[in-house]
Amino acid sequence: MTTTVLKQTGGTDGFGVFAYHTAGSGADASYNNTTSLPNFMYNERVYWDGSGGKWIYSPVKYWPNESAAAGTVDGATGNNASTTSGRDKLTFFAYAPYVALSGSAITGTGITAINKSTVEGGTATPSSTGNKLPGDPLISYQVEPTIGTGVDLCWGVVPSTTSYTTVTGTNDNPTTGLPNLNLTKQEVNETVDFLFKHALTKVKFTIQAAVNQAGAGGTLDSNTRIYVNSVSFTADTKLPLTGNLNLNNTSANEPLWQNTAGTATLTSGTLNTALQTPNAGVEPTAPKDLFTDSNPWYYLIPSTSAGDFTITANYDVITTDGKLDGGKSTVNNIISKTTSIQFLPGKAYTINIVLGLTSVDFTATVTDWVDEGIDVDLPMNLEEFASGSAPTPSVTANATSYSFTLTGVTDTGAFTATITASDSSTPIAITPASGTFSGTKQNFTASFPVNTTGASRTFTITITDTTASSSTTIVITQAA
Repeated sequence: MTTTVLKQTGGTDGFGVFAYHTAGSGADASYNNTTSLPNFMYNERVYWDGSGGKWIYSPVKYWPNESAAAGTVDGATGNNASTTSGRDKLTFFAYAPYVALSGSAITGTGITAINKSTVEGGTATPSSTGNKLPGDPLISYQVEPTIGTGVDLCWGVVPSTTSYTTVTGTNDNPTTGLPNLNLTKQEVNETVDFLFKHALTKVKFTIQAAVNQAGAGGTLDSNTRIYVNSVSFTADTKLPLTGNLNLNNTSANEPLWQNTAGTATLTSGTLNTALQTPNAGVEPTAPKDLFTDSNPWYYLIPSTSAGDFTITANYDVITTDGKLDGGKSTVNNIISKTTSIQFLPGKAYTINIVLGLTSVDFTATVTDWVDEGIDVDLPMNLEEFASGSAPTPSVTANATSYSFTLTGVTDTGAFTATITASDSSTPIAITPASGTFSGTKQNFTASFPVNTTGASRTFTITITDTTASSSTTIVITQAA
């Protein structure tokens, strides 16, 4: 609501006023929030007269004349001496927009009742009609879940640096930000001033993309669009459904909400067609209004502390790709995010829903070839040594041993060695007869008797690599 809206002409425009007359009796009379009655004005509609350029109401009321102390005469009028020893006072409360009463309650949401009794705890069905109830005036309110249809409830307080000139020549200086309490008769052409403050919180939603970065912004590939299917909202009990606004606020410029109850729910508005296929969709460059209703705001009763507010967005990320069946890829996302928010009175919150996208990026490297050598000896190589002489495959008749080295060993596996004689000579042996290869070479020694047979003979030695399942053979010839 703005001043312009408040001045609009119509049957229910303007603001409502409650005025309490407190008569002095033995002392100045002051407003009492448990016993005073709205006996001077009750939900009086005050509206703007465009032709006369002023605020008017009907029937017109007049200030009480008992505005000076007993036994004194006001120099301005000469007739304002109180017949008692106290001055009469008027106290004014106001709210906007004005709502006409039909009985004691109003059906529907928004402003639902006027002047529930504070003395009776703001009960829904007071014992008496509102104008007979003592205490502060209350405006009952229920949150409208549909966007743009809520009532922007305001209440009136004293503007800053307000000072009223009274007929006694003194000034009334009510407290800024509180109601107009305990005023005495004003001079002609003075007015009771109200500054209307917003008693509610209002909230609207925008939506934007964040592409490859934490906050909104980035660059979206031209082949990709983000289309919104729906957005919904839920809140915890910190966001009330109903409450009573006490027009007698006790903290300057702060609304006094009482008897809040229930949990408000919000119904989605008319989804912005610019966010839907085949239009531009959600973009990172700037936020777009989520809803396109003529009034895109929700009006909420303020929360007394931070509460959980959950937003659930259902949207598609569509990328044009002629290589795919159907010519595109479509990824549907249903994402919920809960955030803690305290909605404060008089604040207009724009909640920007940011849909984060991270592009699927690739990196690629090719590993280097790893050289790996494998020796296959067919057969294994032999170096033969006999008593330090050059390698020879034969020995003399008197020789009793032959040593040689096996080379080309490619593992450290186990082996066995055997020796046989062509003439069954004994004793014969090969050392070592078994073991484990200790490297690329392995030394062996064959033992046999002196040859006294008169004929040459042979000794066959077989060495088997039991790990690699391979073997080699050496035949030693002993002369006659």
